[in-house]
Amino acid sequence: FVVGPRDIYTIRARDRDAKWGEAVAKGVRGGPGVLTLRLEEPKSATLEVRDREGKPVRFFSASVVDPEYRSLSDYYPEEERADGRLSIRLPSDSFRVRVLADGYDEGDSGVLEPGATRTLRVTLSALPGIRGWVRSDDKPVASASISIHPVVPTGEREVHNGFLTRYSANEVARGVTDEKGRFDLTLRRKGRFVIRAQAAGLAPAEIGPVDLDPEQGRSGLEFSLTSGGVLAGTVTVPGGRPDGRIVGISRADGFARTQRVGEGGAYRFENLMPGEWLVRLVDEEINDSRSGTTTSPGFARPEFNCRVHEGEETRFDLGVRPVPRATLAGSLRIPGTDLIGYVAMLMPPDESVNSSDAPKGALDAEGRFQIVAPRPGRYRLLILSL
Repeated sequence: FVVGPRDIYTIRARDRDAKWGEAVAKGVRGGPGVLTLRLEEPKSATLEVRDREGKPVRFFSASVVDPEYRSLSDYYPEEERADGRLSIRLPSDSFRVRVLADGYDEGDSGVLEPGATRTLRVTLSALPGIRGWVRSDDKPVASASISIHPVVPTGEREVHNGFLTRYSANEVARGVTDEKGRFDLTLRRKGRFVIRAQAAGLAPAEIGPVDLDPEQGRSGLEFSLTSGGVLAGTVTVPGGRPDGRIVGISRADGFARTQRVGEGGAYRFENLMPGEWLVRLVDEEINDSRSGTTTSPGFARPEFNCRVHEGEETRFDLGVRPVPRATLAGSLRIPGTDLIGYVAMLMPPDESVNSSDAPKGALDAEGRFQIVAPRPGRYRLLILSL
């Protein structure tokens, strides 16, 4: 390692197969030298997970983390453990164990020292859960996906995959229905949420926003899924071919969809939740494996340009017009300040692009700048010191 001569380091070593215990050297000063780290026999302890009545909790997962929850040492996935016991590898310095089990609040061992004990006990508190059922045509829907999503707080704005959203796409609880369409989710956080149900071949449905408290729970929630509506149309390009253009649709719920138009510019989305939707052309298809979310202070009202009705097809055509060049020129003056290193940036009002992709222009020594926008429209002008 090339290190700073005045810096102090903590250096850790692990073997690839995790056969040995971790070796740690703390307080290592930078500079030339040789450091020897010796791997020792691994140390272990027995983790016992019990409920408030002292009965073993059979299904749980466990994480061994540092005292500040910043790094993960070991993770043990959820499995059935009939006696509520699990042998865990002990790290070489202070740690804590976090335990998760369906139907219970999160458990935490508190900060522990390796070697202090051979038996760790974590006690979990039972939670009533968020319960209900999913039906379609008065029949239960098995294997439907149920998720709980936090509502974006007032005074904040969230953009997911380029579209403004009213509630987060990241769920705080998730589960599936059983053969009778029933679900029982474990919520461990108090707040305002939207509960979403989705099944293959049917339109999603949602309940909310509703205020939920994990200690009180909620029961009797009922979803009735239908085939929903259809949104279809044609993309036209004057004097050109629309093939390959991408249409994006969103109802500001964090679950926007995209589709690349086919020959003749036709697109068609099925099984859509009835209500207001936004349809527009986008630059790239949504890929769940690399989705992105940005949050910022501010107020925003989602825009919609069409409505989908149950059991009907809504037509919405998009015309692509030549985009004229749009340029903004200006200047910034701060008496006594050298403005070299400042940059001006244009952000759409809904912040549907990342700051790294926003059009920019560097300020010269007199504070003058010029930015070429991707298209005419309304923007927020930001001037930053890099």
